[in-house]
Amino acid sequence: MLGRLYFRHSWSMNKKQPFGFFSISLNQCLHLCVTVMIAAAGLFGYSIWLEKQKDAALTHYNATQLFSEKFRRRPDDLANALRNYVVTGDQTHLQKYLHVIGLGDGKQPPPATLDSIDQDQIAPQPSPSASTFSIIDQIKQAGISQSELHKLTTAKVESEKLANQEINAITTLSSTTGDSDLRDQAVKRVFDASHIARQAEVSALLDDVMRQSLQSSQAVAQNTAQQIRLIQSIIIGLSCLLLFLIWLCGKLFRTILGAAPDTVFQTIRQLGNGQFEAQPTGFPVPKNSLMSHLLHTQAQLKQLAFEQNKNQHSLYLISKVFSEAQEGIFLMDIEGTVLDVNSAFQRITGYSREDTVGHQSKILKSDQHDAGFFQNFWRQVKREGRWRGEYWCRNKTGDLFASILNFSVIQDNDGHMLCYLGMLTDITELKTHQHKIEEMAFHDPLTQLPNRPLLADRMQQALARVDRDKEMLAVACLDLDGFKAVNDQFGHSTGDALLVEVSHRLLSCVRTCDTVARLGGDEFAILLSEISSREQCEITLQRVLGALVAPYILGNDHINQISGSIGYTLFPFDNADSDTLLRHADHAMYTAKQAGKNRFQYFDTRQDKRMKANWLALARLEKALQRKEFCLYIQPKINLKSGKVVGAEALIRWLHPVRGLMPPAEFLPLIEDNDLSVSVGDWVIGEALRLMQQWRTQGLVLPLSVNINAHQLRQENFSARLAAIIGQFSPIAAGQLEIEIVESAALGDLQKVSSLIAECKRFGVNFALDDFGTGYSALTYLKRLAVSTLKIDRSFVRDLLIDESDLAIVRGVIGLAKAFKTDIIAEGVESWRQAACLLDMGCEIAQGYVIAHPMPAEEVVNWTRQFRLPELQKEHHNEPTLQPTHLH
Repeated sequence: MLGRLYFRHSWSMNKKQPFGFFSISLNQCLHLCVTVMIAAAGLFGYSIWLEKQKDAALTHYNATQLFSEKFRRRPDDLANALRNYVVTGDQTHLQKYLHVIGLGDGKQPPPATLDSIDQDQIAPQPSPSASTFSIIDQIKQAGISQSELHKLTTAKVESEKLANQEINAITTLSSTTGDSDLRDQAVKRVFDASHIARQAEVSALLDDVMRQSLQSSQAVAQNTAQQIRLIQSIIIGLSCLLLFLIWLCGKLFRTILGAAPDTVFQTIRQLGNGQFEAQPTGFPVPKNSLMSHLLHTQAQLKQLAFEQNKNQHSLYLISKVFSEAQEGIFLMDIEGTVLDVNSAFQRITGYSREDTVGHQSKILKSDQHDAGFFQNFWRQVKREGRWRGEYWCRNKTGDLFASILNFSVIQDNDGHMLCYLGMLTDITELKTHQHKIEEMAFHDPLTQLPNRPLLADRMQQALARVDRDKEMLAVACLDLDGFKAVNDQFGHSTGDALLVEVSHRLLSCVRTCDTVARLGGDEFAILLSEISSREQCEITLQRVLGALVAPYILGNDHINQISGSIGYTLFPFDNADSDTLLRHADHAMYTAKQAGKNRFQYFDTRQDKRMKANWLALARLEKALQRKEFCLYIQPKINLKSGKVVGAEALIRWLHPVRGLMPPAEFLPLIEDNDLSVSVGDWVIGEALRLMQQWRTQGLVLPLSVNINAHQLRQENFSARLAAIIGQFSPIAAGQLEIEIVESAALGDLQKVSSLIAECKRFGVNFALDDFGTGYSALTYLKRLAVSTLKIDRSFVRDLLIDESDLAIVRGVIGLAKAFKTDIIAEGVESWRQAACLLDMGCEIAQGYVIAHPMPAEEVVNWTRQFRLPELQKEHHNEPTLQPTHLH
């Protein structure tokens, strides 16, 4: 965040800001300030140099004046000293003369001052620190120009010539004592007009040097003064420009800051102290300024702080969920080492955190799963990233417990695995309850014999063995003769005791590999496995008949009129499915009853004759479908608790041109395993959708259920056909159309039927399991079928109030529906007392004659508006129903 702020600030310093007709950045402004300062300093230094040049010119002028004066005074000094010497002959004057000559030649040090040598100063004192230099050397050191030096040198040469002449005169004077002529000549030599004229020439040269020096010095001084004034003007201008640039830099800096420095500093200090609430500035903050970035950063930090608090709260919630969840949760690394467990895990398994964390998860393994189970387990985890299923574990005490294990791979945002997450739900109690339910569901509560579902499972196993071992399977249906008279004469308790005794006798007549099941009431089924011939089967059946006719002593009651009628068929001679085999045996059993009872009948010729007749009937039914002779009758379903009409079942009828209205039992069995049943089923579905659409226009929204048989359900294109039919009508709400199937429809291929149901549910179609309790599917099949509703078969509801076994079955089915979280409907309700009993046991939806007989579709709307549910707490006799006047 600070890096981004620094970057934005640096960028802002380089960004140009508009000022009038030009734009400039702070960096450019600072660079200009430095440039102006450097230029001003350079000009100031140059002005100092010019002043020195001016001073040098004055120094040059003064030096020229000084040396000119020296040259001017030297002849005079020499002349004065010479004249005095000539006139007076005093040697001091001669010494002075020689001293001046020595000064010019550099043989004598200069005096302490440059004052003139007076006449009276005979021997001037030299400077204590002075060195001996000639005048020419001093002129060169003074830096006089070449032209001036030339003139001064010329003057010096002429002066030396004069001095030589004067020295000769002095020498003459010194050597001619008393000779007046020689003395006069010597005097004349230094005082004649030519000597004086030559002295004047030397003075003229000196005057010219002084004049030239003066002009040069004045020119240099004037030029230098002009340059200094110009430079001073430029420096003043640069100073003004520098002041403007300093003001401009301050303004640009303030623009970059976006606020006063104190405000910016306070904002930075707030950020450093973790205070992310922006304080009002009282003025607009420029865009892209440091203050705007600080405020933006402050807002971002505030958002980050909010998200951090939110994440901390989420982490707190997650930790609370982890610790307070009722499912046992454990985390495991890739090596299988437990990373953490929650309290529920410790409670379920009995292992503490010290027992599990840091240890291998193998402590939960039991001997209930083989190596193949774990291979499939890890294969699915690797492929799908999760596994869910039933898993048996052992707790710390070694006891087994059942659980539902949800095992998932936890990955980071880049898809790298972090750990494994496991969630255990203890279902031991549910499994115990399920076992009890299965006992109720798979065994007859009175005789403890297998019931229809378990019989169906045994039949599937037996059929598989027959295919494998190439043997025969006998399927027999037995109905007791005279049982109703026993119930009427001795009561239901004696009847139940008789059924128990019959079950014992039947078991004594068969082998352990055979199965005896109770289908309901006084009906039994017998499976005889590993049959090698029809005769072997009939020997066993004859033994059964003999056992049944033996007298029964049930307490104080003696019963002698019981016998049995048996019908049987042999697989694979009767090459049909389990449901059809039972139905064939049942048909043969009724034939045995019609033939005089106490006998057995093989399903053979009569079935062939019936099949021939069926071909004719099938052709007639196909024409009936083409001629639109079928119609739907509607039987409502009501909620016994609220009294509302919650749905209806569509039942097909054949409006025969000769025989009139025919119920489905007279023609549907003929097409049950024929492809015509598919066409009829499609028509029923389409007609039901049309009726629901028509009712909606009349203000009635009523879910409708239709029945389809196993043959239609097993069609490969069933879901596609169903979707096409639904597409012909306006969209229906989810759950408005329900398809009822019997249990045996799923026995052929459970996985396929389960997938089919799931596929149909995606476009809003629910499924119900019809005639539940009378079919042949195992409870495990029900668990895997995603049906929405179970329908209690009318055979159990009919004797609900008088048969305790039927009551127990109904109660068990209701409990089973609750266990699997499915809706439950009781069909065949014929009295309000039955309805009240069902409601007390938890079954709220019912249909039956006491509510309404099946009625034409056009009467449904008026019936739903008129129906009123009577008081169920009171006992009802001759219960009134809203009956439509038509044939049922």
